[in-house]
Amino acid sequence: MGTNTTPAMTDLIEPLRSLGFTDYEAQAYIALLRESPVTAYQVGKQTGLPRANVYAALETLSKKGACQPVTENPVRYAPVRPEVLFPRMQTGFEAQCRRAAEILAEIDRPDGEEHVWSLRGTEAIHAKIAGMIASATQHVWIKAHERLLRDHRPALLAAAERGVQVVLIVFGDPSVVDEYPLAPPSRIFMHENNGIEVGLGYTLVTVAIDFAEALTVNTAEGGIGAHTRNLPVVTLAESLIRHEIYVAEIFARFERELDAEFGPALLRLRQNYLPAPQAAALDRLIAERRRRKKNKNGKQEEETGHGRAMAK
Repeated sequence: MGTNTTPAMTDLIEPLRSLGFTDYEAQAYIALLRESPVTAYQVGKQTGLPRANVYAALETLSKKGACQPVTENPVRYAPVRPEVLFPRMQTGFEAQCRRAAEILAEIDRPDGEEHVWSLRGTEAIHAKIAGMIASATQHVWIKAHERLLRDHRPALLAAAERGVQVVLIVFGDPSVVDEYPLAPPSRIFMHENNGIEVGLGYTLVTVAIDFAEALTVNTAEGGIGAHTRNLPVVTLAESLIRHEIYVAEIFARFERELDAEFGPALLRLRQNYLPAPQAAALDRLIAERRRRKKNKNGKQEEETGHGRAMAK
């Protein structure tokens, strides 16, 4: 016995409703897709809609370009196929959006009324990051873990190609530097020259573009963040990343001296200012990195010794 795989009417109506179709229009359009050309009477018979509502729905669908009469006596209707109709609607809608944006941008806005907008969810956060990278004309500065930048790598490289300064402060594996062949004035820095995940470095992202726009988010637990064009907040974000650049440059030249004075990853200094759980986590991470490095070096020495013995 066969299985009916035809979607329920409510499942078919919902996407049309989201595109501005009324329920009557959606049902009439679906009826035409199932059988055409047909008269308004036949559409009403198939859908169970009152005849007056069917005539009104078909007239509106004709004006929207979703169907058209193909005979005159009696008038029979045929649908415009979805693969033709919806791209046409999309093109028209995008043009309307551009026109609306141009007109509304001319409205005067009082100075200092730039808001801070909340963002929730991974999809919304990464969509905003992508939009900021795409719209930048002067610079894109980002501080983030390398795993959070992977999907944005092509866009970042493309931004650098079009002359935008791309500066990245990155947590994580230092080998990621090779994945970003950036030429001056663009550059990628490992956070404090080693990329160790200090504090919330594994989940935090800070983005600033063009001295005009900033985003800060915590991607943990589904993700929550804030985006703004408020100048004091943007200045704060830009200043944060700028100082991270300074620190990266200083570590590149004086890491040994800084480690001797403050411990690896400035541990002794950070223990004075980080929340206790974060300081403890950093201490454990440093110890784990030290163990991994020791094991790696020991394995390399063992392999080297074995190779020498074989040579003899």
